[in-house]
Amino acid sequence: MSFSSLLSSVGGAFGTATPAAGASVLGTGLDALGSLYGGSAKSSAYKQSAAIAEQNAVIAQQQGLAALEIQQQKAAKTQGSLIAGYGASGIQGGSGSAMDVLAESARAAMLDKLTLKYNYDMKALNYQEQASAYKEQASSALTSSLLMAGASGLKGYGKFQELSQGTPIPGVIR
Repeated sequence: MSFSSLLSSVGGAFGTATPAAGASVLGTGLDALGSLYGGSAKSSAYKQSAAIAEQNAVIAQQQGLAALEIQQQKAAKTQGSLIAGYGASGIQGGSGSAMDVLAESARAAMLDKLTLKYNYDMKALNYQEQASAYKEQASSALTSSLLMAGASGLKGYGKFQELSQGTPIPGVIR
């Protein structure tokens, strides 16, 4: 069976036996399938990116907790060193400028803690927002592919009708 007779057979299944009509049907089907496949592939890729972004958000939160623990240990060590230094020098740490230095050290440690927490919370939030955007893109990719496949089907149907009814199409030689 030749390619031309194959196309005629396809066209015949839809009420006309012209190779051009058969080619129109096959081309429309392939175009629609390509749109659907492409949209599905894009959607899958976006979903995978969303899953990775969600994992990164969890990792950022865990990193933040670890950084806070390290910062608190360093702050406690600094406070302990200050107190030990005062004791070794014979300075009373319960009043005056020694107490002011200890209080300032505690305030600085609290500010460092809050800054670390904020920074890691923002990092996690950024990843969560990326995940949401990827999920939206996944949904849009599927919707877009369905619309493109539908448009392809409608264009193909119009072309098929023209070919099967013998209506001349500009640029097509019969």
